[in-house]
Amino acid sequence: MIALLALACGLAAGSEIRVAVLQLLRPSQLTLHAGQIAIGAERISARDGVIVSADGNRVRSRGYSGEALSSTGPQVTIETGGMRRAYRGSVEIRARGGVLLPIVTIELEQAVAAVVAAEMPGAQKEALRAQAIAARSYYLAGDRHAFGFCDTTHCQFLTAPDASSSAAAKDTERLVLTHAGRVARAMYFRSCSGTTLSAADAGLSSEPYSYFSAICETCRRKPYQWEARLPQAQAERLLREGPSETLRVQLARQFGWNTIASNTYTAFTEGGTVILRGTGHGHGVGLCQRGARGMAESGAGYAAILQHYFQATELSRK
Repeated sequence: MIALLALACGLAAGSEIRVAVLQLLRPSQLTLHAGQIAIGAERISARDGVIVSADGNRVRSRGYSGEALSSTGPQVTIETGGMRRAYRGSVEIRARGGVLLPIVTIELEQAVAAVVAAEMPGAQKEALRAQAIAARSYYLAGDRHAFGFCDTTHCQFLTAPDASSSAAAKDTERLVLTHAGRVARAMYFRSCSGTTLSAADAGLSSEPYSYFSAICETCRRKPYQWEARLPQAQAERLLREGPSETLRVQLARQFGWNTIASNTYTAFTEGGTVILRGTGHGHGVGLCQRGARGMAESGAGYAAILQHYFQATELSRK
């Protein structure tokens, strides 16, 4: 069993985090519902919704303009691009080059439940609990942006919490993964090739945690398979350098996020085209979500799942 320790570090249970939301949409305009908003020196009622737009690096609403718009809680709702999201908390909206940056301040456990709902919908209870602890650990390991976190794959996805994800967060409240006395930024991904990757395998830093390779029986029995074709001129680095997460992300920005599905593949050229044939989905480091589901189906508890994928860590109480 993973040891259960008491840990004193940054955020405490009941604390809040800041997350930039709806970032994949890159909205230039949105509709905000809140009790009251402040823009510049003005105070505006937003209960029936106000339109907020970006004007370069400034924010505009109802004829007023400022560097930022802010609201107080207890809840805000944002509509943009056909999506509607409600958050229990407050929001600050800034603009960068004509794109709005809504930054929601929400309670940590609400964020954990929202990540679990986005990342493991319909999973077994023990897999959901493992995901909740990984998500909480990721947040408590420290901010990844000046404002905190985003809601893309760079940080963690969010969606509306449901009963199962909320229960997983509550059941594991205050539990985190630690290594050498520090909270580990517990990475995870969709599916491996039968063996997860160490940080070094994926071309990532091994500090402060190495992410040891682990055998994943679920994916080994039936790995997810994919193929991609890229122009040789743009993909020459793949042949020269081999797989790495940094290169995969760079090429994903150019060709689409699902083009190179994983870091486990073979590459060869054919008539000026680089052909990739691989297995797995995601960077391959840390918790394999498909494998966690498989272990839960076989009766493993969340502690055993985490111990398997995060070797040399301890389950600690924050």
